[in-house]
Amino acid sequence: MGLAAISVIVMFSLMQILLVASMTTRIAGKLSNKPSLGTSMQQTIIVGSSVFLIIILPVLAFLIESRISEANYLKVVIFSHLLSFLGSLLIFVKLNFVQRFFQKIFNFYDIHHRVPEAIFWSFFRKDNVVEINLKHRFKFKKIIYKKFLLSLFSYALLANGFFLAFLLAMKYSEYRLTISQFNTAFQGIGAFMIAFYIEPMLSRSIDKLDEPSWTNNTYSVILGRVFGFFLSVFLYLIYLLINV
Repeated sequence: MGLAAISVIVMFSLMQILLVASMTTRIAGKLSNKPSLGTSMQQTIIVGSSVFLIIILPVLAFLIESRISEANYLKVVIFSHLLSFLGSLLIFVKLNFVQRFFQKIFNFYDIHHRVPEAIFWSFFRKDNVVEINLKHRFKFKKIIYKKFLLSLFSYALLANGFFLAFLLAMKYSEYRLTISQFNTAFQGIGAFMIAFYIEPMLSRSIDKLDEPSWTNNTYSVILGRVFGFFLSVFLYLIYLLINV
């Protein structure tokens, strides 16, 4: 059971860190004048990271079936979000470095025409590739708080859907098959807001606006996603201290 719990923590945090990193591909695409390739790379990473989810869900189900205590389950969830927050915060702090790395991948993709090869050579080759830096660095006063809060709420729901569903299934075990379906409801609300507001807004600003307007939008959305993990840690910790 201990190994299963650790695997959930590691795989969830890796998945979320990759998903946050994938958002910088849009920046790399904008700066290198390859916006379509940036969007395509983001979708590739999103699909690739879903491999972790295929493993996480049955392992979580195994933990529930093995009668893991509610306190230990909450600790698994808290540590999963804490590592995700720390890793994602590092991505945000090093955002310029990460987006330049994706520019490097784009250049190797132009040569090799295969994503795996482009990623591989980006790690091991030191070609003199022109990489464009973001001109406008992050400042808190430039954050658009409406977009920050909407991103925080949307991505927190998306990341917590199956954790919340399994928690409810644990508390009301006689209805656990029914309750487990609420995963779709929790994630659906977040996915709806992302699909119909956040993604179109980001795409439009990256395509049509100049710095610093589109960078402020991007910083706001990414930072909101990062602090969604922090909010999750805070709320689960309060629940653990009060109810368990």
